[in-house]
Amino acid sequence: RLNWRVTQIGGQAVTSASAPTAPSLRFDAQEPRVSGNSSCNGFSGSYGLQGDRIQFGPAAATKRACAHSVETEFFGALNAVRSLRHSGAQLQLLDAGGRAVLTLTRD
Repeated sequence: RLNWRVTQIGGQAVTSASAPTAPSLRFDAQEPRVSGNSSCNGFSGSYGLQGDRIQFGPAAATKRACAHSVETEFFGALNAVRSLRHSGAQLQLLDAGGRAVLTLTRD
């Protein structure tokens, strides 16, 4: 399993002020499933990976209400992901236009 912490959403840094709990993704290649935290709620779902193309299926999430989170932005970015670029301890999830919508670092 690979664990990743989201450091940017749409080019904007995720800080302790914007999200006291940083969003995270954990990939399970055996399933293939993804799970993590949206900065507010836990979630899980499927993903498909073919070469550098990746797409996430619908996510099931818990329903906590949180005052300070980037959950809406996180799930919006996750839904836009179409490919990935991996370099060392950094992973960028890109939209159809090749723009980084999520930047993550390995935990």
